[in-house]
Amino acid sequence: MDEKTVGLYTDKLKKNIDKDYKIKDIESVMAGIASVARINYHYNQIYKDDFLEKYVQMIADGIKVHITRDELSKNTILFYDWFGYDVRGLAYIYLKAILHNGYRLVYVTKDSAKRRQTEIFSLFVDRTVDIIYFSEKDSYLNNIKQLTNTIEQYRPAYMFYYTCPYDPAGAVTFTRFKGIITRFQIDLTDHTAWLGLNTFDYIIEFREYGGLISCEYRGINRDKIRILPYYPCINYEMKFQGFPFDRNGKKVVFSGGALYKTIDKENTYYKIVEELLSYNSNIVFLFAGAGPHEMLDKLEIRFPGRVYHIPERKDLYQLMKNSDLYLSTYPFAGGLMIQYAVMASCIPLTLQRKGANDIDGILREQDSSGLFFTDIDELKNTAKRILNDEEYAANLKNSMQGRIITEKEFEKELNNIIEERSTNTQMTKLHLNTSQFRNGMKENFTRFDIYRSIARKKNKVLIKKYPWIFLLRILESVKK
Repeated sequence: MDEKTVGLYTDKLKKNIDKDYKIKDIESVMAGIASVARINYHYNQIYKDDFLEKYVQMIADGIKVHITRDELSKNTILFYDWFGYDVRGLAYIYLKAILHNGYRLVYVTKDSAKRRQTEIFSLFVDRTVDIIYFSEKDSYLNNIKQLTNTIEQYRPAYMFYYTCPYDPAGAVTFTRFKGIITRFQIDLTDHTAWLGLNTFDYIIEFREYGGLISCEYRGINRDKIRILPYYPCINYEMKFQGFPFDRNGKKVVFSGGALYKTIDKENTYYKIVEELLSYNSNIVFLFAGAGPHEMLDKLEIRFPGRVYHIPERKDLYQLMKNSDLYLSTYPFAGGLMIQYAVMASCIPLTLQRKGANDIDGILREQDSSGLFFTDIDELKNTAKRILNDEEYAANLKNSMQGRIITEKEFEKELNNIIEERSTNTQMTKLHLNTSQFRNGMKENFTRFDIYRSIARKKNKVLIKKYPWIFLLRILESVKK
């Protein structure tokens, strides 16, 4: 979708944000901020929105707080986790490191997490942890009030902000405690636009790519940026659930993630899969993940009994351990999936767009790994050789050792960031061009992305302003 059309929607939203603020309808302001921030995230043609940040700051300035820096509990950390996932994402490894480093933890997350965080809860056994839940269904203002009250109750010396790109309640609250509590933001979505430039004193990026975007495109001072690579959270004890086919005599090419990451105009990803399947009749392709699957369906018809589509699996590590090759999604690759594959000794091959840097920094010494390609033929030839030459595959697997930070290294580095504000990983590059990645995001952006950014239960206060958008969202959902 072109920028002019998107701008018509965001401009109208911003005009109403300004009007609502003047009449002190703050809940509508918050819903408007969330809507524009979500559009910015999906469209991803900018990395910051000064208009939104201004209103987050003004709302934060109007909140009264009742604690000072002198009243803080020196060994207490409040960790705000908007997602409420279990081992998916980065929360688990951060929480584990915080507890292993001896801090008292106040964990704040959404109430739906009660039913799905078995692994995170296991970390809390016999430890000093307070768990506070907020309601996703509650208003933005009530979320701000509850989070503010929780902070004032526990008076943490440090707070971690781990959230989605469109969380105005979290952004307002963390902005308000500037100068009182030391705040760290964990930048999970370093590749795209997010809300909350004033929510932190230090931002923790998991790779130099994110640090460069924060510095060059978001205008964040390098003195505030800390680089801390992550490692995948793996349950080595989980039992392998098997394949949906007979593995004997087969070479398994595995891939997974959100299926939208496999879509471009040229069907590049599916052409790679098609050629590998045509290369050897013993090759089976397995994809785990959800999303638009029309292209996968076509491959299943063309290669009966050799293409399988399954939901996400909890035994991801074991699944990769039993596969011969991992093919990263394209045009958008998943960094965590690549790390899982490396840990499982399932050779990951990744195609990158020429001039794009969006998958940089996932592995140590990544440029010399021999696993990343900008030439599609080179990738396909390497894949064929891996599947045909066991000695070559074994040598590649050996070369993958040591390319991911260890758990102990991560815990030590995080503690250094908290206590000393320092880390061993430094930013060395000065410039980054993200135009290739942004063009890809623009190609995949549709009008429905705008509808679902605005018309949400949390934003029901906007129904009177945009009734037709809410109606179109409902109709589009039924159609899909």
